Amino acid sequence: DFDPAFGALDDRVHPDDQARVAEALTEAIATGGTYEEEYRVVLPDERTRWVTARGRALRDQHGQTVRVLGAAQDTTALRQGEERTAAILESMAVAYLAMDADWKITYLNAEAEQIAGNSRADLVGQDFWATFPASVGSEFERSYRRAVATGETVTFDAYYPAPLDIWVEVRAVPEHGGLALYFLDITARRTAEAARDLSARRLSGLSRATLALAQAQSVQDLAAVVAEQGLAALGSDGGAVAVPDPKDPAVLLSYITASLGEDARAHYSRLPLD
Repeated sequence: DFDPAFGALDDRVHPDDQARVAEALTEAIATGGTYEEEYRVVLPDERTRWVTARGRALRDQHGQTVRVLGAAQDTTALRQGEERTAAILESMAVAYLAMDADWKITYLNAEAEQIAGNSRADLVGQDFWATFPASVGSEFERSYRRAVATGETVTFDAYYPAPLDIWVEVRAVPEHGGLALYFLDITARRTAEAARDLSARRLSGLSRATLALAQAQSVQDLAAVVAEQGLAALGSDGGAVAVPDPKDPAVLLSYITASLGEDARAHYSRLPLD
């Protein structure tokens, strides 16, 4: 019962899509060109279906458009699958960003927007390397290009500098001819790990210093241990220790460390109090 006229087609197209479809057809008719649109149609029973249509306008020998030929495919199931996928991606606590074969950003979810500090409206369609310039020449670029070249998933942790200033755990997955990135902000975890490692090093250093102090046999030994090991164990980059000379209260026994670490050296001197 379909009336083969453009008016009938307009009647079936969803009201929200009518202007866009009419514009595409009008352009094709005016230029004798092609058109491609995805839109909704409303069936007589009020159900809505998604349709992808492709076609072109044909002209006669005088250059006048005489007809439009094309084909339409029901893509409702595909569209619903994409919508379900998008819903899943949006609900994930993991950031997701997709790029095409030309490194153009095609999609990112809400978590990725938050980490990137920018909206998808500003990022989608942009060149990835221009948008995230600090990636160029870094572990990010090496890993992404390796994933694309080998077709294999690459996982790594890396630091992205200011303005993001974050550590991220990244899983780069070749997908649909491009690359999909799944990433987590692990800055808090890395900070906690660094603090834990620093505490462990300090505890180890203090243990060595304590043992050395127990073995000190003179005030000179005591000052040297504190200067060479105690300050380093506390994370100092340098310092000095001075104690009165028990044999001459008017003189300080001074140990000065200018550079601490494995090659630290203490310089001993006697300093008159005057």
